[in-house]
Amino acid sequence: MELIQQQRVEQVDAYVSLCMAAQILDKPASILALATGNTTEPIYRVFTALVQESGLDVSGIRASVVDEYTDISVASPLGCRNRLQRLFVDTGLLEASQLIAPRLKSEIPLFTSLLDSLGPFDLQILGVGANGHLGFNEPGADPSSLVHEVPLTEETRKVLEKKYSQRGIHEPIPLSGITMGLKPILQAREIILVAKGREKADVVKALYQGPIEKSLPASFLQLHPRCKLVVDEEAACKL
Repeated sequence: MELIQQQRVEQVDAYVSLCMAAQILDKPASILALATGNTTEPIYRVFTALVQESGLDVSGIRASVVDEYTDISVASPLGCRNRLQRLFVDTGLLEASQLIAPRLKSEIPLFTSLLDSLGPFDLQILGVGANGHLGFNEPGADPSSLVHEVPLTEETRKVLEKKYSQRGIHEPIPLSGITMGLKPILQAREIILVAKGREKADVVKALYQGPIEKSLPASFLQLHPRCKLVVDEEAACKL
């Protein structure tokens, strides 16, 4: 795992957005996996501005969610696909057909089959939870897991509820979600794991310097030959 430390969060966002652009320049038909959340969404806004200013052709890419809440309404503001839609489709950057996401538990087989047909992701962008979860792969997750439904822990649901309420969204957090398992995540050709802020300092230290163990799913990224851990100064303060 390669550590990339930037001084400020804005520099983290700019660096990762440039990595995304470089991937697409190298392979215009890139398949991307894009985690949503407060960590990554500023990156996607910077990336959108970069594409619009540079004229980079993104018409050939496909972008998949990493996870999604189960059985939510099509218009739910909680939806991970809906968040990518607002960031990329509503801004005119991508067509809706370029996004890949399950909406229902019954769509897991179709989602899995589609991902298999596309092959390993060229680039996977991830955030990390304070307890080390990736997507909805909570502590104890099987490293050989595929796309699956997973119950959300009370801790994760409380964190999500707080984050959404700060944005004026007060829908109840579903009890479960659909997530890529650790196996397809680790099969990506390149992974960028992003962490920002002092509240992520403990998990950054553990996943970067600690042992690889099921109790910390993000620690398995140490096994990946092309994984970058991109952090700001505060997230790196305990390294």
